[in-house]
Amino acid sequence: MRVVTRQDWLGALGFAVLITVGAKLSFELPGVSLPQTGQTLMVLLAGAVLGAGAGSVAVLLYIAAGVAGLEVFAGNRTGVAVLIGPSGGYLLGFWLAAMTLGWLRDRGWLARHWWAGLVGMLAGHAMIILIGAGLLVFSLGLSAAWFNGVQPFLPGALVKSILGAALLLPLSIGWRKLGRLLESTNGKQPEPDHPDRGVG
Repeated sequence: MRVVTRQDWLGALGFAVLITVGAKLSFELPGVSLPQTGQTLMVLLAGAVLGAGAGSVAVLLYIAAGVAGLEVFAGNRTGVAVLIGPSGGYLLGFWLAAMTLGWLRDRGWLARHWWAGLVGMLAGHAMIILIGAGLLVFSLGLSAAWFNGVQPFLPGALVKSILGAALLLPLSIGWRKLGRLLESTNGKQPEPDHPDRGVG
């Protein structure tokens, strides 16, 4: 799970930026304190496209930038208070979900079929929502955590999972081609595809 190549670092930095863009694509839900954003889609694609190592690092870079004072979090929030606040569980969920999707990707389980990618995206969204709401319980209580941290986000999670599954194959193919290009510029012989690994 180490990030060791130039491509890994480029991917981690690129997806950290995309997660930030996803945070800016947000809108308020009536009666809910947390906004609906595009973050989870980018987080899950980071793991599903880059793998466990670079995907989880992309999320850690994003979180580190926010803690350091850059306004990358949703609602232009910043600082360590976001990480340890009521919504901090969702950030933890980001990291764990990206790592999980990356683990599945590294074993070629996501890109073989469209439905496999969809199941992975749904599972990743469920993990983020449940971990985030699980910690939200301590500040809001069980009922309020459900109505503020779970129920409003289920339709969006479904839509983003379908979109993520549709994007996974072309992004994975593009990522593999970029790796070959970088290897060729370094004078290395590109590794052949392995059918049992899918395109991821």
